[in-house]
Amino acid sequence: MSKIEDVYFVVHDRFEDNRGSFQNLPLPTEFGNFPSLTRQSISNSRRYVRRGMHLQILEWQSVSLIQGRVRDLILDCRYESQTYGVTELYELDECRPSSLILPPGVAHGFEVISEISTILYSSSAKYEPEKEVVINSNSSIIKHFWQIHTPVISIRDEKAPHWEELQAFFISTKL
Repeated sequence: MSKIEDVYFVVHDRFEDNRGSFQNLPLPTEFGNFPSLTRQSISNSRRYVRRGMHLQILEWQSVSLIQGRVRDLILDCRYESQTYGVTELYELDECRPSSLILPPGVAHGFEVISEISTILYSSSAKYEPEKEVVINSNSSIIKHFWQIHTPVISIRDEKAPHWEELQAFFISTKL
């Protein structure tokens, strides 16, 4: 369990032999109030890439590292949560297979510290761009967590509003 309400960090069982390895990913529906799965997506990224911070309104999400190593940061944006504004950093590594289970209203972003990374997302809702919130990863509340100071970042993430600019939105929206 995480220090952020309704977030779970799950280490997978991994079995290895001379052929390679096998692991069972936990079903996100086994945790909290995660509804049934609607969508799965895969993100492939190169070293020095930073993605996020993103959240989908009303969407549960499971983030499972498949390959590589990333520093994954989460931020509670649910104004009515007891852990509003709390951040937590995880290092996800293929040598220690794991998943993060995130409730609606918890933002997530990561930076790649291996040559490549592959992340599997399992979500409770179809992707709707108008229901996505993007928080600038250089916001004062989170910028000190990042190790990569000149990341490869999308224009959308770079131009996203800072945490401080989104406070009125978080207060008025029931995440």
